[in-house]
Amino acid sequence: MGLKKAVAGFSTVVAVVGAGFATAAPALAAGTAPACIARELQGSNMVRVTNNCGRAMNVGVVIDWGPDSGCRALGIGDEMLYGWAWGTYGRVETCG
Repeated sequence: MGLKKAVAGFSTVVAVVGAGFATAAPALAAGTAPACIARELQGSNMVRVTNNCGRAMNVGVVIDWGPDSGCRALGIGDEMLYGWAWGTYGRVETCG
């Protein structure tokens, strides 16, 4: 996977913001991701999520008062960057 998909996700958020409206992503709601999912905040509006678990994981970034990432499949060692224009980082959750 790598950064290509992650950057595409960030572009989607920018495109929605540019349109002046957004629809809420479905709730992720499976629970906070385990410690083997690394989270690294990069500034105030971007997070790098890396799967250091021994298996593929489905995760999503929850943004308080902003657009969530939706559920993404990350293989072992895969990472994603998720950026947002408004709201604050909440957490990373597992999802189905």
